[in-house]
Amino acid sequence: MSNFIIMTDSTTDFDKEFFERTGVSHHPHGFIMDGKEYKDRFWQDMSAEDYCAALKKGANVTTSMPEMHLMEEVAEKAFKEGKDAMYISFSSQLSGTYNVACMVAADLMEKYPERKMVVIDSKCATQGQGILVQMAVKMRDEGKNVEEVAEVLNVEREKIYHFFTVDDLMHLKRGGRLSATSAVVGTLVGIKPILHMSDEGKLETIAKVRGKNNALNEFVKMVLDKNDESTDTVYLFHVAAEETANNVAEKLMAGGVKKVHIYQLGPSISAHLGTGAFGALFHSEK
Repeated sequence: MSNFIIMTDSTTDFDKEFFERTGVSHHPHGFIMDGKEYKDRFWQDMSAEDYCAALKKGANVTTSMPEMHLMEEVAEKAFKEGKDAMYISFSSQLSGTYNVACMVAADLMEKYPERKMVVIDSKCATQGQGILVQMAVKMRDEGKNVEEVAEVLNVEREKIYHFFTVDDLMHLKRGGRLSATSAVVGTLVGIKPILHMSDEGKLETIAKVRGKNNALNEFVKMVLDKNDESTDTVYLFHVAAEETANNVAEKLMAGGVKKVHIYQLGPSISAHLGTGAFGALFHSEK
């Protein structure tokens, strides 16, 4: 029997079956599209097709954090059952979820001083964050306690790579990741930025390539350069760009990648990248 529970955000982009199988507690972000509120929960509130179609037409989408009171309810239930808790959050540089979870932890540990709630800033996004959750599940099932698992995750999060590119620079401009001037000029001359997550969990542009095909080839080169024998799977996301993702997957497999998992990015992060975006996430010792 495990001695702690694991909680995480919907930004891991796992499917419902994963949460049911592992017992990890799912905490959905919200999104508001053209004034109507939805939850990021396995595309139950809106299909991926409808969401991406609206996004492509220019729908106004904003996002919100998981509800604090639900985090507290789940963790307190575990405390009452004599278990500790761990919350693995979306990067604190991209969302306030980490800070909210820390507040929940502080309040509950004051109320239950014999229990522990550890909050991990993944410094990651989507399945990069998900890699850490999978590691935590494995160690929990092996009988490690919450502090032992936290110690490992705080090291391993530095070994997770994120590379991605977008089709529409204006989405990065709206999210404050690119100046309006750079977005307009870049669009006019066909510039495609390649971005990554920094060690602090921030989005950073690491290359600017002219033309979609050139950007795709440079992207593949970067991913292959950072892969090594420790890389089990490259998680390849897309936002209504499955054909591109399949093309990238073929190139990665030809370059020696052992396994590629392709998936549609969830609504919370898609809102900030726009349709046509794709990216790769993986663990490597390099």
